[in-house]
Amino acid sequence: MVIEINRLRAQLEHITNAQLAQQQAQLAQQQQPPLPVQRQQDIGADIKTAKPKPFTRNPMDIQQFITNCEGYFEFFLTIMASTRNKVLFAVGLMKGTAAYWFEPIKRDYLREENKADRDERTNRIFRDWDNMEVVLREAFRSTDETHEALQKIKDLMQKGTASIYCVEFRCHIL
Repeated sequence: MVIEINRLRAQLEHITNAQLAQQQAQLAQQQQPPLPVQRQQDIGADIKTAKPKPFTRNPMDIQQFITNCEGYFEFFLTIMASTRNKVLFAVGLMKGTAAYWFEPIKRDYLREENKADRDERTNRIFRDWDNMEVVLREAFRSTDETHEALQKIKDLMQKGTASIYCVEFRCHIL
C-alpha cells in the first residue's frame, strides 16, 4: 500500500509539473510584444497614379478638379482616409487666385490646434469633404452656369467625328 501511495504521489507531481510548465509557456507567450502590423499599401503607390492638375479659379474647371481629386483619393484609401488629408491635398493643388482665396482658411486650421478657437467655416470644411466641395463651388462657380452651357451648345460645331461631337455635347448638358 505504501508503494501504491508513493507511485500516486509521483504521478501527481509529474502531472502538476507538466501543467505548471504549460502555464509558464502560455504566460511567456502573452508577455512577448505583438508582431508589427503590416500596413496595407495603397494601390496608387504601385501604379504611380498622377496627381490631378492644379486648380486656379476657372469656373469651367471646378467640377473636373473635384472629380479628379475624388478619383485620386480612391487610389490612396489609407493615406486619404481623413477629411483633413483630403482637404490639405486639394489645397496643395490650388494655384494663383484659388490658393490666395483659401490661404486664410488653411492658416486658421494649421495655427489653431483647438477647434473652439477656429472659425466655424474652417471647422466645417475640415469636418467633411462634401463641405469642402460646397465651399469650392460657392467660391468659384459661374454666376450663370445655365446661360454659359446653353451658349457653348449653340457654339458647338462638329469638326471631327460624330462620337467626339456627342462627347462634347454631353459635357455641356451635364
